[in-house]
Parts: sequence; C-alpha cells; structure tokens
Amino acid sequence: MKNWLVFISVFVSLKAFSCGGWYPEGESVRYSIFTGMPSFYPSFRLFEYENSSSYNDARDFNCQALEDENLRLWQDFFMGKIDVSSLNEAIYYLSYSQIREGKHPNKLVQLLRQPAYQDVKDYLLFAKNMSKYSTGTSLDPWEKEEVKLKRSINASISLSCAKARKAKRLELKKRYAHLAIRLAYYSNQLPKVKSIYKAFFEGQKTKSVVDYWAMHFRYNLDKISDETIIHRAEVFRHSNDKKLATYLNFKVIPVKDVQHALSTTKNAKEKANILALTMVQKLDPALDNLKSLHQLDPQNPAFEFLVQREITKIEDWILTPYYTEFSPAIVAYSWENYWGQWDNSGNYEQALMRGRRNFDQSYARRFAQFIDQIKSENTTDLKLYAFYAHWLAGDKIKLNELKSISVSDENMKQFKERMYALAMVRDLGNATLDDPLLQSILKREVENHNDRFVFSVARELEFRGNKIDAAYLFASLNKSLNYMDDSDALPGAFWQIKKGKNASNYGYYEDYFFYMDDAYTLSEIHQVYQDLLRPTKEKSSFDTWKKSFLLQQKDRVADLIGTKFIRLHQFDKALVYFEQVNDTLWKSDAYPYKTFLNANPFYTTFYQEHQQSKADSIHFTKTTMVREFLRLRACYNRSKDDLKAKYAFYLGNFCFNLTQYGNSWMMRRYAWSNSYIATNFPDQREYYQCDLAKSYYLKGYRSTRNKEMKALCLRMAGRCEKYRINAKSEFNPAYEFGRNDQPYRENYGDWIFAQNSYYQKLKKEFPEQYDDLISNCYSFKRYYADLKKVGK
Repeated sequence: MKNWLVFISVFVSLKAFSCGGWYPEGESVRYSIFTGMPSFYPSFRLFEYENSSSYNDARDFNCQALEDENLRLWQDFFMGKIDVSSLNEAIYYLSYSQIREGKHPNKLVQLLRQPAYQDVKDYLLFAKNMSKYSTGTSLDPWEKEEVKLKRSINASISLSCAKARKAKRLELKKRYAHLAIRLAYYSNQLPKVKSIYKAFFEGQKTKSVVDYWAMHFRYNLDKISDETIIHRAEVFRHSNDKKLATYLNFKVIPVKDVQHALSTTKNAKEKANILALTMVQKLDPALDNLKSLHQLDPQNPAFEFLVQREITKIEDWILTPYYTEFSPAIVAYSWENYWGQWDNSGNYEQALMRGRRNFDQSYARRFAQFIDQIKSENTTDLKLYAFYAHWLAGDKIKLNELKSISVSDENMKQFKERMYALAMVRDLGNATLDDPLLQSILKREVENHNDRFVFSVARELEFRGNKIDAAYLFASLNKSLNYMDDSDALPGAFWQIKKGKNASNYGYYEDYFFYMDDAYTLSEIHQVYQDLLRPTKEKSSFDTWKKSFLLQQKDRVADLIGTKFIRLHQFDKALVYFEQVNDTLWKSDAYPYKTFLNANPFYTTFYQEHQQSKADSIHFTKTTMVREFLRLRACYNRSKDDLKAKYAFYLGNFCFNLTQYGNSWMMRRYAWSNSYIATNFPDQREYYQCDLAKSYYLKGYRSTRNKEMKALCLRMAGRCEKYRINAKSEFNPAYEFGRNDQPYRENYGDWIFAQNSYYQKLKKEFPEQYDDLISNCYSFKRYYADLKKVGK
C-alpha cells in the first residue's frame, strides 16, 4: 500500500520503515520447538534444517565447527594439562619468537620449556614458520619471483617429510606429514600429495583426526570414482573441521555416480557414510533413507542428528502454517499432485492445505513408529524425539511417561519441558495455565525472550477457546526485537490471520494490539479487559505475572474497545472506555494521537481532507471529541429549523472526518492509506462511503428553510456521494479489479460527477447557488460564516 500511515506506537522501530522494507519469511516464520536453543549436535551445526543461503551454495567458507578439532587433539596429547584457552592463544595468536624465547606466561609456552617437550616445541615453531604460505591464494600475485617461491615451497615440503620420518612420536610424525601434504595441495602439486599420503597415511589401521585431514586433501584430487566417493564420505564421518568442505565438493557429484558407489561397495559402514552424506541437506521426506542408514550402521554418528533434522522438517511442514498461517519456510517435495483436491466450495487452495496437513501428520506418525521400533537402542534423545513426533502427528502423549524420562543435559531438559508445556495446553482438555510446572516453564521462556515458543503456547490456548490467557502471552512477545539488525531472519514471532483481512498493519503481526483489533471480537476484547482489571489474590502469584505485560498497556486496550464501539456507531459506549484512558496516552510523544488527531473534527470544507486549517484552534482527544459529539447530538435532537440544521451540519462534519478522507480517521482506524484497505470491520462501508455524514447533511437540508443553508448541505452531501460512487464503481482505475475502458479512464472525474444525484438536485433546486458552490473554491467561507451566525 502506498502512503501508508502506521500506528507508530506499535512499530516504533519497525524494519518496514527502512530502505527497501521488510517482510517476514523463511527463518523469520519457520516454527521449531528448538528455536533459541544451542545446537544439540555442534559438529553438524552447518547442516541443520533451515531456510538460508546454504541451499543456494553460499555457505560461509569461514564457518568453523563449534569445537576446534586441532585444539581438542592437542588437549588430548597433553592429557588435559593445558586448557583450551591457553592452547588457542599459543597456537593461533602467539608469534614464532614468543614461543621460541619461552618468556610468555602462557601455560603451553611454559610447559614447552621442559626438555621432555622439546620435540613438540620444535614442531610448533616449524608450523609457525610454515604459516607464511597462504592456502588457496597466490603467494606472489604479481608473479615477479615465481621460480624462487616454488623452490621455497618445494624445500619446505621436503623438509616437512624429512622431519616426519625422523619424528619419534606418532602424533608429531603425522602432523609433519600433514603440513607437507597440505602445502603440496595448495601449491597444486598433485603428484606430491599422492606420494606423501602413500608414504605416511595409507594403510594405517588406527587413524586419528590428522589421518582424515590428510585423506581430505588426497581424495579431493582424483576424478570421481567409487573410491573417491567412499573416502570423502569417510572424511565427513570422522572430521568435523572438514565436514563443510567435504559436503560442498560432494554435492556437485552426479547422482548416478553416488548411486553407483552405493551399489558397488559391500561394506555396510561405507554405504552408511555415503548415505548420511547424501542426507545432511535433504529437504524432502527422508524416512526411508533413515531406515536404511540405521539398518546399515546403527551407531553412525550422523544418525541422531538426522533424526532431529527430520523432526525440524516435520515441524516446519505442520506447525509453521498451523501457528503462523504462513507457508512452510522450506518446501521441496511435490505433495500437491497427490493430496490437493477440490472441495465442495471450489476452494482448491484450502483443500490443498488440508491434504498437505493430513499427509504430513501421517508421515510424522510413521516416523514416530520407526523410532519406537528401535527402542532397544534408544538413547534419551531418541525417546524424546519419539514423543515429540507422536505429538506432531496429533497423538496425545502420556505426560507421566514424559516426565519420568531422566535428562541430565540442560538443552534436552529444555526440549522436554517445552514439549510438556505444549502437550499440557493442547491435550489435557481444559486449556488453562494452572499447572505449576507449565507456569515455571512459561516464565522462564518469556524472561529469556524465546518468543516463538511462547507464541506457540498462546496459539494453542487460543485455538481451544482460552483467548484471555492467549492475549496475556501475546502481549509479552517481541520485547527485545531489533529491527535495525541486518539479518533477514529476526528471532521473534510473526504471524497472519486465517480468515478475513489484515487491516491495521503490513499484512502480518508481531504485536498483540493490531492482532486483537483484527482477530478478536469486541466481546472477546471486553472479556480480556475485565479480567485484566480484576485483582489477583497475591501480588507474587502467576496470575499477577501473566497480566503484567498487558496491564502496562491497559489504556491502549481501553482505547481499542472504545474504537470498536465507534465502528458500531455506539458513541455513548465508546465514551465510557475513552474516559478510562489516562490523558498521558493522548499526549505522549511515543504515540501518534498528537499527530493524527490534531485537527478540528467538526470542521471541513468542500475540498479539505487531512490538512489543518484556521479552524483548528482547539485540539481534541478521542475522549473530548466523542463528548463534544454527544453534546452536539443532544442539541440537535432538541432544536428546530435552522438551528437544528446547524447542528446537523456539525455532526455531518464530524462523521465525515472520521472516514478515510477526514482529519480524524484515527477514531476508526490505526493505519491509513489512500488506497482501499479491505477489512472485516463493521464500519467498512461507512469508512469509505461516508453514509453517516451524508445522512446528517441531508437532515440539515430537510430541517432548514434557508436557501443558502439547504444548498450548502446538499453540496456537502454531494461530496459524500462522490466518495460512495468512487468506492462502488467498477470503473475506478484504483480499484483492485477495475476496468480501464474508455472513456472512463481519461474522464473518470467527470463520469463520477455526472452520476452524483445530489449535485444534480443542487443544480435543479438552487441554480443561483450552484455555480458558486461547485466552481468557486472560496465560496465555502461565506456560506459557513452565515451558518455560524445561526442561533446567535
């Protein structure tokens, strides 16, 4: 929508105001119970199911596994004597001279001063010296000393191999050889890579991580064959640091070659390694692959990760649309042709979504049953995954059995408790927040700003009729969102509504206020407000806590109720709630009332819409505005003739200014556009067609015998009629499905004018005033001045 004026009190730092705008999609809407939790399988972090650039071959090559394999290997070498922080400092940050001199207080530097570790010190110094050779980039971009550089590299490779042969410790022997093979690889000396690997690594029965580093360099050289595929998959299994590079090189291998390697090898673990590598970024259902993987190698290190990854897929397919009404963040399989059918109403899209949900829940149940079948091998993780998969399938889970599972890992404990909370709300039957454990879980999650999970609990409450508690949780959401963050995936909760139209925002919600305005009925909001103001028994109670977020916004809730009464034209009831609003809300710089309610609602002209005028000498709030309207209406009801017409004119002005075209549109809406915004609000016709204003102008016309006043009232009724015709006309070029037929496209204004029965009536009954009122921009002042004199 263009010219979009938004309730900036809600979206004070909304990203949509930034250049280019922002709309939630992908990771910003994907639902997962694991959101906000650390990775359960750090070595596979880069392969977790998510909507990101990774699926467009743009993984960050600088990404590292959360656990540095090199540091872990050194820590094991020193039998835990040196902490990881000291190792990290010495190996990656201290200079050659600092290690050689041995004066630095670093624990590793001090340990290396001992004679027993002289060979280790020699290796580290040699490795530091070798680091001058870049990896993967030219060492001499201008190629001025290329021959000299190659000689230096060859000498270093030879020296590394010599030191490897002389080293007594097996660990150092392999590390020296690894330095040699690595340098040969990056200097594009492929025959040397093969010969070094054959001399120092090939045929080793016992392998360390260094062996797999060397294997990575060795088998990235050959043309694609069964052997290279098998060894690359082996590297992926055993080396965390090489997982990403291995995958990126593997994914470009033609599928037929991978299938050939799978069918050729007779070794079950080799088959499993290849199969796991094909699955780590698989986007469509992978249950059959998981079954094959488990049958081949139940202890494969990727298995539990792939189980969790499959669960996050199912969550996206089932819960993202269920909770947010957005499509799943990632869709990569064709269920439409099998599950989409026309329903009785001819709505293919709805039938498609129902079919998809049924299919996905059926798949979740089959997935859960597979995990159930391997119970003898189930770890605690798999047991919890089985519970959750059953819950995703729509099955009720036994909460006592869930609670009985002993969990020591804090992340798994949080997963278990989140599952408990969702099951308690959805499956127990009463959809309340009375359970003490549920209460403690919610308090923790809200305090930690885990908005998406809290949102899911709110939705479960709402779906089961508990809109009061749902509203309290909605009010707690997104308190820490930073819309200035450059990330496209914000961590908060964003959602749409299932039925109807989003009236008050950008087509999505991230705040309780707009959502309640669009999705809650007046009665429902009134119930929330009544419960909000009802005193709780104890100040420290959970009830006090859950209400605290919305209680801070009680004035805005009262304003919302009053506004909904305005939409029903029940101004007296609206006043009751506006009077409960503290004046600080209307006057606050944090809210837009001062900006969009700063004009006189009882004054307008033939042409004025949102502009201020000299008549705006007094500023109103919603409270004073409605109070004055009711006063004028009472005066109208007890007056006669010209005075009655005068009051009718003021009332017509007021009702006009409450429409899209007036200066006080915020009495009915919290957002404005010069284009049509479709809503489900009961005053939709009034807001765009000015019926109420027109009725008052016509009452003024009928009440007076004064020709000028009659003509003035007809002129204003004609203005309202113009907007009605424009809103209804199928020839409106701005209308969403409008036609551009000639002559309407070029003469639309003239066509509208010709259809206006009140302008025709004005011309017929008051020909002397007609031209003055229609064509003279300044005539209004004279007519209005005469009207103001009535009754004085």
